Amino acid sequence: MAGLIPRRESSKIPGPWFCRAVVFFGEQPLPRVKALTTLRLNPCIMVAHHLRRSSSLVRFLSNAGRRPLTSITKLRIASAPPPHTLASHPLISSSPANFCVIDRRNSGQVCLRKYLYSGSVSSISYRPNLKSQPLSRGFICTPARSAAMSSKLIPSNPADVMVIRNVTPNIVTFSVPFARFGTAKIGGRGTLVKLSSGNLAVFSPVALTEAAKAKVAELGGNLAYIVALDYEHHIFISEWAKQYPGVKIIGPEGLPEKRAGQDDPKIGKEEFAVVFKKENKRDIKIGDEFDADFDYEYVDGHANREIVFLYKPEKVVIEADLLFNMPANEQYSKVPDAEKKEGFLGKLFEGLQNPHGDNKWMKRFNWHVAAKDRASFNESVKAIGGWEFVKLIPCHGDVVEENAKEMFRQVFEWHLRA
Repeated sequence: MAGLIPRRESSKIPGPWFCRAVVFFGEQPLPRVKALTTLRLNPCIMVAHHLRRSSSLVRFLSNAGRRPLTSITKLRIASAPPPHTLASHPLISSSPANFCVIDRRNSGQVCLRKYLYSGSVSSISYRPNLKSQPLSRGFICTPARSAAMSSKLIPSNPADVMVIRNVTPNIVTFSVPFARFGTAKIGGRGTLVKLSSGNLAVFSPVALTEAAKAKVAELGGNLAYIVALDYEHHIFISEWAKQYPGVKIIGPEGLPEKRAGQDDPKIGKEEFAVVFKKENKRDIKIGDEFDADFDYEYVDGHANREIVFLYKPEKVVIEADLLFNMPANEQYSKVPDAEKKEGFLGKLFEGLQNPHGDNKWMKRFNWHVAAKDRASFNESVKAIGGWEFVKLIPCHGDVVEENAKEMFRQVFEWHLRA
């Protein structure tokens, strides 16, 4: 396994899309593994490391999938095009749903180019317009087929398990269960804020249940802004935009293109009114009424391209993946006890993302993994550290009700001192 992705041998590569390796997961279903190997979340960076230089990928995927991996087979295929070559291989033709194709370009990019979902090898097709996203080591590509993605991220009964709570007089949170990889119970949260003008803004919206609609109406009903707090928290944008037409959609660079390339029925083609970019992030203005209530910082140095907001009237920071506050007690408070149990990966991730007590592992994670551009990351953390705030609302884990700035400064101590 350690040699799954061989060192670059450009002189031996006959074509630009030479298929270098095929990973055989045996009885492991690919739809579960898919989230591990393609989504641009922090754990994905670790997978990128494993793919390149570690034999622990087998154990990592096995724990995440809750099933043992029966075998892993490496195939060296020296002819093109890959679809024809793969279709003719007897091992693949016998069980195509159990394979993940990894291609390697002359430039050294590693891409997960295609998943085989059905038993028909003839269904293999390539999407040459896929965009690779750079990670700290290697590259991981958005999957060609993502129609099933949102179904794995959404509770089947959001109305029954959602916790709606007024955190402050002008801020409401919608907290729901969410298990990354099906085992790391990190929870999810959308945040609704009433501006001084009376208009509303929702950050990282979750499922729009009838109760959520009622809460929007209770606060005046005029939703004017939908904010994707990073490159990942965007699936429910379309659902809210259809219910409240005319909203201004805000997000980080790359997200509009990412959404345009998805075939998930929940993800529409809505136009973004404001896109945060590294080059001009200090000059971006969302609008007079919005800017009167909010300060914001685009953390382009973070792997997920975080946008962090400070609601100045009530001194509350709203963010997605910059800081987790595990465990996710509130988000799982309506879930049956039997469904709250976590496996090894969940407990490991909870330990990595717990800011309380000795948080050295969280510091190491942020320093070595989350900060893909450490200089820019440090600059953004220092800017946020200069804000005055008491509460912090993360997408994952419990709301920090008090002393949030002190917690922030402890977690990001290394970056603040750098």
